[in-house]
Amino acid sequence: RTKMVAMAATRAAYILSTSISLLLLLIPVALAKDHHTHGTSYLARGSSVFIEDGTTNNTTTILASPNGLLACGFYKVATNAFVFSIWFNGSLAKTVAARDAPVNGRGSRLTFRKDGSMALLNYDGVTIWSTSTTTTHASRAELLDSGSLIIVDPDGRSLWTSFDSPTDTLLPSQPMTRNIKLVSASARGLLYL
Repeated sequence: RTKMVAMAATRAAYILSTSISLLLLLIPVALAKDHHTHGTSYLARGSSVFIEDGTTNNTTTILASPNGLLACGFYKVATNAFVFSIWFNGSLAKTVAARDAPVNGRGSRLTFRKDGSMALLNYDGVTIWSTSTTTTHASRAELLDSGSLIIVDPDGRSLWTSFDSPTDTLLPSQPMTRNIKLVSASARGLLYL
């Protein structure tokens, strides 16, 4: 009888340790799945993302940096008004494209055109902002861990980078060279560095 009790205890301990091990193995998978829903790793040429595609509270995340610290997408600035931005997750500081011309919260989109340019289009299809890059070699747009939004060719070579067109916000690893100019904030008290 003592032997049976010992065997039952050993079996219960084995089942418990196996269950805990399995649970610990599944936690990173669940966290990775949750992280992936907040943006993808790249935007392919010829694709578009609409504001309505996943707006949560004040943002629609289009791309996430590989380390998950930065995101880019639509950021709500007023009722039914959004700007295309790059931001640190959990921070108010952001760099904004066309911040003085927010787009409508319905029907507006970021599109990576087949001609290789990326453009922010309002609900009526009017281009609000564009990278002005037209090349048949453009393959995808990515957000790097540095916060630079880039357009790359199929070999991963950069064809365009957002770091060459700063607004009023510099990210920590963003270079400030002689030919780069910051644009002042659109309103009093909205200064970021």
